[in-house]
Amino acid sequence: MGYIGKVPADVLIDPHVDSAAITDGTIVTADIANDAVTSAKLAANSVDSSELIDGSIDNSHLAGSIAINKTLLAGGTGLTLSTNTLNVDAAQTQITSVGTLTGLSSSDHVVLNNNKYFKVKDTAGSDIRVIGLANSNDVYVGFIDDATGTGNLYLRTSATNALTIDSSQDATFAGTITVGASNGSEEVKANRTRVRHIDGLADASDYSHGDLYVNHISTGNIYMQRATTFAGNVLFNGVVQLADVAQSIDFIQSGAINFDSNGDQTGRVLTIGSNRTGDSGGTTNVTFDEDGNTTFGKDIQRYASGGSAVTVSKTFQKTGTYSGDVEIVCTSNGWKSFIYDLVVIGHGGGGHWRGFAYHNAGITHGYQSISNNNGGVSAMSLSTSGQSMTFTVPLSSVTHILVEFRLSSGAGDLITTDEIAITID
Repeated sequence: MGYIGKVPADVLIDPHVDSAAITDGTIVTADIANDAVTSAKLAANSVDSSELIDGSIDNSHLAGSIAINKTLLAGGTGLTLSTNTLNVDAAQTQITSVGTLTGLSSSDHVVLNNNKYFKVKDTAGSDIRVIGLANSNDVYVGFIDDATGTGNLYLRTSATNALTIDSSQDATFAGTITVGASNGSEEVKANRTRVRHIDGLADASDYSHGDLYVNHISTGNIYMQRATTFAGNVLFNGVVQLADVAQSIDFIQSGAINFDSNGDQTGRVLTIGSNRTGDSGGTTNVTFDEDGNTTFGKDIQRYASGGSAVTVSKTFQKTGTYSGDVEIVCTSNGWKSFIYDLVVIGHGGGGHWRGFAYHNAGITHGYQSISNNNGGVSAMSLSTSGQSMTFTVPLSSVTHILVEFRLSSGAGDLITTDEIAITID
């Protein structure tokens, strides 16, 4: 049956109308009911992303997972994206600070920039620099800039303090301090050193073979400012000098000065003098040799064993021939008793005089026990001038004269060798 106009829908029943009978574009969106087309009616890959409206697909309509490489996600600094895996790089050069760490371990060096330091917090919570390298390339360890720090610095080995430096900068070593190798030339230098006990090592194969050297290399002096006790022998290879006339060498108990006590040398001599350098120069006052001989360099002055008295001996010699006088002038501020003995001898004559007297502004109670002379040596005379007295012996062509004079004085001012002058003319 034919129809004029539109065909009723109920008449369009398969197989009367198939897709081939529908002209392309004859069915429009308005002819399709809402929700009439299901996903089952869509062929695979028939819907392209260009057919989707931006933002039309939300999370609730996504099933399964989306590959990261299908997104716009990139690795960024310190991160590496590999397909669907986002990796954290081992080197994180962009990190400049981190929060509080409960622990930190490193399999390689920990490097700080120059003039940077490791810090720790003290008990008050302040950051304290403890180790670092300054701009001057100097290494600092300890309380670097904490002026109020009162703690100690400990360097430890085997869980024991090997070196302790306290807040007063005093250092204590727990063990032995070794400087240099065996028999080396290394030194320990200090401005001031206090030592309670010094030992020279007794091992002959090590260091100084048991010897202790003090000031061994320097040309400076060694000062002992306290009483010093030597338990054994003391050997001086140089000159022993006393600082000034106020110093002395005292034997607190029995003592002796011995020459060559072990008998391995000969010709040992002890010399006492002034202005000498070592064993030469200056003035020799007295020498003692190992054979028991004693030699006095010049005049002898000997004090009495009791009371107030002194004996002065002077020897004088003059080469040549003389016809004048031997004069011995004795000067004192006040005489009392005196005893004299005078000998003059030379080629051409001689004389010997011995006597005693009391002198107090004049000679009294004088007595001459010996008075001998001969040849060109005439008799001796004694005169006074104030407190001075002069012994005069006239000469007549006497050659190479030798004079020996001894004077003892007591009770008054005691004569000295410097107050006796001998001249020959």
